[in-house]
Amino acid sequence: GRSRTMGDRYEIPIVLQVFNRPEPTRKALDIILAARPRTLFVIADGPRRDRGAEADACRATRAIFDALPGDVEVHRLFSDENMGMRRRFASGLDAVFEQVEHAVILEDDCLAHPTFFPYCAALLERFAHDERVAAITGSNTQQGRQSAEARAYSYCFSLVGLPWGWATWRRAWASYDADLSLWPSLRRSGWLRDRLGHVAGGQWERVLGSADEVDSWWIRWSMSLWAHGRLAVVPRVNLVTNLGGKPLPGEATEAAMAARFGNLPTQAIESPLQHPPYMVRDPVSERRVLESMLPWSSVGRTVRQVLIEGHGTLRRFLPGGQ
Repeated sequence: GRSRTMGDRYEIPIVLQVFNRPEPTRKALDIILAARPRTLFVIADGPRRDRGAEADACRATRAIFDALPGDVEVHRLFSDENMGMRRRFASGLDAVFEQVEHAVILEDDCLAHPTFFPYCAALLERFAHDERVAAITGSNTQQGRQSAEARAYSYCFSLVGLPWGWATWRRAWASYDADLSLWPSLRRSGWLRDRLGHVAGGQWERVLGSADEVDSWWIRWSMSLWAHGRLAVVPRVNLVTNLGGKPLPGEATEAAMAARFGNLPTQAIESPLQHPPYMVRDPVSERRVLESMLPWSSVGRTVRQVLIEGHGTLRRFLPGGQ
């Protein structure tokens, strides 16, 4: 079936999101092709009209996919207009899941360890019909600081699944809440403050309350998981490195987080996987990751002012801050 690695071909469809960076795109693609995928979807946004050189960079990036091996079925989901990262990514995944039941998803600056692919395949199959699980993620930023219980198995479960290298199912992506329509009821429930404490929970409430100012699919995806009571799988070791870099003022939350968590080393995960006997969670790591994201979130002016006024020392961590 399409839910496992068969022979030497990788049967899970792989999605690669690209834009205007040919060099990292080529590196990410080389790693993907080494996994010998049968199906590749490429999602690309169009160039911004006010940036003249960007059209050439976008063309050069797309040209990389002109000469792929003939045994790879390639779906080029290229947009002529610039939709913005959030809208282009979400509309691209909508199109992917109209055609397939599950997929592995990478971005142009994400370099996966070779064992990331069989890890995703095994867990996509294992949790295919378990509604409690919405995502299989490849990033672990904790560098071995997880609880002993979480380290005892190949993976644990978390409220937080980072956006650099992950996999999901059509059934889970169907709950993506692009308009944050579920946020008011989640806010009223006090869910975030219960789990993160008053300060961090309150700050996340402000981030979500100003999400219209943030070009982030990941914030909306995370909120969708929380609203439906679903979890992400997090590997015991880091399987995907994000090339990182300094975020520019106004860049999406994912870029700001990558500047903080980028360039972490990867290592192999064991095979066969050591499955936890129950849904082991690591609340300490969960909270640490959620709290550590806050200062680097590239959020709208209102949220930036709240963070700076309430926590003056955070100014230097904000994109563009001094």
